[in-house]
Amino acid sequence: MATLSSELIKADQNLTGATIRLDGILFDITIECSSEDAAHSLLEGLQMSVADAREQTVNTLERTSPTLWKYHGVIGLYRNMGHLAITIQSEEASEVGFLELTKEISEHLDITAVVHSNKRQHKIGTEVGVPSLSIAYTISVDFEEVQQRRSAPFSRLDELPDKTEVQRLSAIDLFHTGTTLAERFEETGSMVDISNAIESLQSAVALLPEDHPLMPSSLANLGMALARRFERAGDLTDITAAIQHFQKSVELGADGHADMPSRLTNLGNSFLRRFERIGDLADISAAIEHFQNAVELTPEGDADMPSRLNDLGNMFLRRFRSVELAPDGHAGLSSWLSNLGRLFLMRFMETKRVGDCQAASLYYCFAATQNTGSPAVRHEAAQRWAYCAFSLENYAEALRAYGVAIELLPLMSNLGQRIHTRHARLLGPSDLTRQAVAVALITGSNNNALEWFERSRCLIWTQINQLRTPIDLLQQRNPRLAQRFLALSTALESSGTTQQFAAEDHVLSQLKRAQEWEQLLTEIRGLANFKDFLRPPQASNILSELPNDGPIVLINLSRTSCDALALIHGLDDPIHIRLNNFTYEDAELLRNQLWYHLTHEKFCIRDSDDRSDGIASRPDTGLRHILRELWNGIVWPIFQGLGYSSTPAHRKRIWWCVTGPLAFLPIHAAGVYDPNAHVSGPCASDFAVSSYIPNVTTLLEKLIDNEFERPETKILLLSQPNALPHAPIPGTITETQAVLRRMKEADIQAVLLEDEEGTKNRVTEALRSHGWVHIASHASQHPTDPLKSGFYFHNGQLELLEIIRQRLPSAEFAYLSACQTSVGDENLSDEVVHLAAGMLAAGYQGVVATMWSIKDQYAPEVAENFYGYLLQDMKDRGIHRLDSRRAAYALDDATRKIRAKLGDSEHSLLTWVPYIHLGL
Repeated sequence: MATLSSELIKADQNLTGATIRLDGILFDITIECSSEDAAHSLLEGLQMSVADAREQTVNTLERTSPTLWKYHGVIGLYRNMGHLAITIQSEEASEVGFLELTKEISEHLDITAVVHSNKRQHKIGTEVGVPSLSIAYTISVDFEEVQQRRSAPFSRLDELPDKTEVQRLSAIDLFHTGTTLAERFEETGSMVDISNAIESLQSAVALLPEDHPLMPSSLANLGMALARRFERAGDLTDITAAIQHFQKSVELGADGHADMPSRLTNLGNSFLRRFERIGDLADISAAIEHFQNAVELTPEGDADMPSRLNDLGNMFLRRFRSVELAPDGHAGLSSWLSNLGRLFLMRFMETKRVGDCQAASLYYCFAATQNTGSPAVRHEAAQRWAYCAFSLENYAEALRAYGVAIELLPLMSNLGQRIHTRHARLLGPSDLTRQAVAVALITGSNNNALEWFERSRCLIWTQINQLRTPIDLLQQRNPRLAQRFLALSTALESSGTTQQFAAEDHVLSQLKRAQEWEQLLTEIRGLANFKDFLRPPQASNILSELPNDGPIVLINLSRTSCDALALIHGLDDPIHIRLNNFTYEDAELLRNQLWYHLTHEKFCIRDSDDRSDGIASRPDTGLRHILRELWNGIVWPIFQGLGYSSTPAHRKRIWWCVTGPLAFLPIHAAGVYDPNAHVSGPCASDFAVSSYIPNVTTLLEKLIDNEFERPETKILLLSQPNALPHAPIPGTITETQAVLRRMKEADIQAVLLEDEEGTKNRVTEALRSHGWVHIASHASQHPTDPLKSGFYFHNGQLELLEIIRQRLPSAEFAYLSACQTSVGDENLSDEVVHLAAGMLAAGYQGVVATMWSIKDQYAPEVAENFYGYLLQDMKDRGIHRLDSRRAAYALDDATRKIRAKLGDSEHSLLTWVPYIHLGL
């Protein structure tokens, strides 16, 4: 056995040496073969090397194992013979040895066919057969013969142990065959050649797995073959298929691949060919995009760069001329005009030529004001139109552009979409709106600023409220339209708030309802005294309906400036207050500092731990620092603008409506807090009792609703001390039991659902029959989908989307004794999507919520003080129900008592500052 092994090793070394010599000969052919005689000499040398290698190994291999001989000897030698054929053909060495090569290839095919009879050797044998097949056709064999020879090794496919591997090898064969046929078509022009090429490449693509390295090239070659046939035959399906294959090739191609610029160029050319055929300007725009990408990926100094730049320039010229010829009202016109504007804007950014900026502004204006086209495209065009006008210091034009952009916002999130989709559509426009408000204030257009601020906030909540609009007057005037309104609004709300993926027919039905809704509104607005039905309010309407017990302050935070608009009952115009010592970047920094501080102190979820150790002694870089910065930069300048020079004897209300990063900062608690000072510094609560609102319209609607007589108070208490998988919070039992006791003492109806009694179904049902609800539980804010935020009950989470779907006719007030119930999505800060806002949308007049986690140790005390104030107020006024309009004062009183007890330490601030009041 040892002798046999030694002989086998020696034989293998001989064979490897022969292979190395063959590789050397192949190298010589590639580099040095410059004449027919030289090629013949090298071919003879190769054949002699093969013969020598066989003679050196055949005796040992045949003596030891015929199978091993076939597996190693034949396969190894004839693989090189096949490669020789490819090398000589690729170098196009005149008429060199065609007969000899054909003979060698034919012998090679015959040998590998013999090898295929052994299943163990099929894989190697197939690999040998692949390279030479397409070359054999090119030299002297017709297509049918090649197909027959190619199919022979795979005739027993069903018997093979690994079909996937065989298919892969067959696909490679098909790829080479198709590519070669397509190349010959370039010389012969034969439609048979190009059709056979397409057939082979289509088969290769069908067999190759998507992640195979050859797939991008196969798709690209197939796309090219289809494009060539389109040029000859003019069949539109060919060029459309070519585009699809080129797109897939680009999609699957590796970043940085050397062929990527060429593939993008071919894709662009295909769009160009289709544009020339059917005239769709979308195709020329696509062609430009791909030509641009090809240019960007082409290295500087590349030989193809001049031609690609020339192609790109020609594309721009074609689109420019085509847009001029497009008919008015064409659906794609806004997109094409916007693209032209982008070209001029790009050149302006490079050259700073005023004429380019003016041209860009003009084309963007045309694009934005088209009656047809995508609202998203028109909105982006309006945004860029405003940018150009502002850059040209044409502020009147900039205001016009911003007005168009804001009017398009509702169209971008129309009722034909689910709420999740509408929120996704609104992720970008908030920055534009804040910039629009800033420009309006710069130019002194305070009413425009107010209207734009209001129209661009809480669009989804506004749509929900519109679907629930009371229609008593419409019912009296036109019962038929009133019934249509009720039926259609109910259907739209139900389908818009579904959580399931919508089938195509459902989507179409929803879109149809949205169109009917717009038609119905037009019809209702045609009635006398209904011309403004569900229209956004004008500034004059807003100012005439303000509450008389305090100002509303809107804080607009943009990259350009920071400003406040104060709305005061009895004044015909908003008061503009500049916040010159505060910037958008300041707000971002403070927000990040707060988040870091809360995370470091583990104030992210309600629990029963006392985290006071180490907090009180921290240096003044935590919450005290943040509150002082907010006081100096925002709140005190606003109070000065309102004329609050000293603390009043009787404090009024103040409603804050904030934007951007300020939505995550405690404006209501801004002030100077020093635990070591004998006299406390100034703070917001010294001057006013603070509340927050999502937008002005929400507050005005609550004012109207509050005028109606309400039934006696019925309060629902929900306690979840052990909701899994969260940590136990036993303080919720103490909290709700204390409130229950106080309510019974005051003869107010109260129901407590605790622990396993608090299932989602029971809670949902009980909410419908109780005007007040107190929820003491864990809550969470979903990091990416705010509508999936919710409260944890015994058998799962009650999500925000489920809450807002409820019709709660008795809803009056909600106390949310849980963590982070007023923290929304950072990317949707101006949509105010959090649990507390959801309760307002569900119909509650006011809400107590939290900005971060509250302490289980003090939550019962805050709650008992809150309800104690309301019960005393009820007694003092001689009424027999709780007054939700006094809730803001009740919370102010409760938090002041905690502050008086704990002082102004960091520990104290982290305890009471998170509590806030929202709404009326």
